[in-house]
Amino acid sequence: MHPNATSAADTSKRYLIFHELQRLDLDGLIITETWWKKEDEEAARWDDEVKDNFQVFTSGAGNQFRGRGVAVVLANSWARYVQEVRQLEGRMVGVRLAFRGRGLLLVGVLHPTNAGVSHNEECEKVERTLRAWIREAEERRAEVLIGGDFNSVSRPAMDRSRARSNRPSSQLLRYLLLEARMRDVWRDRFTDARAYTNVQRTGRGESKARLDMFLVSPMLAVHTTGVGIADDEVDEDDELSMPSEVRSSHRAIYVELTTQQLFPRGPVEVAGEERTLFRTADLSEERWAAYTEATAEDMPREMRRAVAEVAESGALRHTTMQRLARLWKKTTEHLLKCAEKKLPSIRLKKRKPGQPPPLTPQLQAVRAVARLLKRDAPEANKGQRLEAIARRLGTVATLQEAA
Repeated sequence: MHPNATSAADTSKRYLIFHELQRLDLDGLIITETWWKKEDEEAARWDDEVKDNFQVFTSGAGNQFRGRGVAVVLANSWARYVQEVRQLEGRMVGVRLAFRGRGLLLVGVLHPTNAGVSHNEECEKVERTLRAWIREAEERRAEVLIGGDFNSVSRPAMDRSRARSNRPSSQLLRYLLLEARMRDVWRDRFTDARAYTNVQRTGRGESKARLDMFLVSPMLAVHTTGVGIADDEVDEDDELSMPSEVRSSHRAIYVELTTQQLFPRGPVEVAGEERTLFRTADLSEERWAAYTEATAEDMPREMRRAVAEVAESGALRHTTMQRLARLWKKTTEHLLKCAEKKLPSIRLKKRKPGQPPPLTPQLQAVRAVARLLKRDAPEANKGQRLEAIARRLGTVATLQEAA
């Protein structure tokens, strides 16, 4: 996800942003306009909401910090693959990850406006630097994902409320879209739609533009399963929204990709107190049936709705990131509660001091349920796994009646 924070230097505002990162169970976050000084960057790395589960990579703070600053925040399950971090002070941060035989370059960018000679020079520097990063990524056979505030649009006729041209409106976007062949995944998904991430009030009324984007290399575009723009108003059921204290003149954007096939990640070592893991390798059909029957008891209402949706259409309808996060949390809690009663388990000993810190209980739950679903959806994303759960539960007659 990418929010333009228009200053995240305030401790309480930074807390709210990082709280959303955990609540929505995101793998990563690109924040622009952090306005962080050096001491703010260091403080962010040690925030309670971040230090145990995420790592923060920043664009570096100079003497001029207002209206500047980019941060990439990655979950530990991804950050453990980071090989190199590059910075363009106040404007860009590039994080290179390496997996088995394939790489990934994540770039957070805050492009200058085109106002003034000094900003024109900065624009040229951003483009020149990003060209070099992308060229090196191509040589390493790495995929590229760029997210942030581009202060320009890819298709002015569709992405601005007042424009006629259809040519990318900045030299950087012309390079990325026409020469580097990056894909604007929101525009690819919504070819003829109009939606804006920034609204400015001028003497002639409102000026709207889709300045915030995720651009990905062609291979990543194939693996994109969801993309969207947060609504202005908080809607618990249907829209991804940021808390009102966090919102700026920019709307947050998000993208979801299925990445395990492209970037295989082994199990993350987890430390902590004695804990239970469920054995599923030798799980019999009879025991699985007993488990699915047990899940019919006290099933959360949203799970019942999901079962009904999948039974009717084979997929979850009206799926947004916020709804998935909420449904995923309730589903994992319910399934684990049933698993403790009906599935065989083993106890693991305490890990030695100095080993990595434990995952949060919610993430431990996600991992355990992922193991349970391995036979159904080994390469699935969160939404597909929820659909697999619903299909499993929907095969039980009592659940079909309840739905």
